[in-house]
Amino acid sequence: MKKIKTNSKICTGCSLCTMACSITKLGVANPHKGAIAISRDPWKRKEKITVCEQCKKAKCIEACSEGALYYDEDAVVRVKQEACTKCGACVDACPFEAIRLIDDRLIKCDLCENGTPQCLRVCSTGAIQLLETQVTTASPAQRGPVNVV
Repeated sequence: MKKIKTNSKICTGCSLCTMACSITKLGVANPHKGAIAISRDPWKRKEKITVCEQCKKAKCIEACSEGALYYDEDAVVRVKQEACTKCGACVDACPFEAIRLIDDRLIKCDLCENGTPQCLRVCSTGAIQLLETQVTTASPAQRGPVNVV
């Protein structure tokens, strides 16, 4: 199972990740239209990175009555745009605020379906990494180490 791991402490807030994502998802360079979002606290000079956690029991999938959200064979939460009615139930259900309706499309991180997530390619600080874990029923003591790719 793969998911994005972020480290807000080393994020500079440059928004290159959000731009790369919005280009990949919607074909426009707009930091407010990607599946990854950066919010800033100017008083504390801190950034917060918001991205889908690829939950094992995804509240967004449970909330969708149309079946527009589903797990693929790699346990990544994906969107069937044609099945989505834009009701917003999944947006409200996500505890991480990682799903958004933008330009009449449901946008969430799907780890860039066709390869390496674009946000990783442009993050120069390493604040965004791809975490790969094995899906297993073994106990924590029986599991192997977690590798960061």
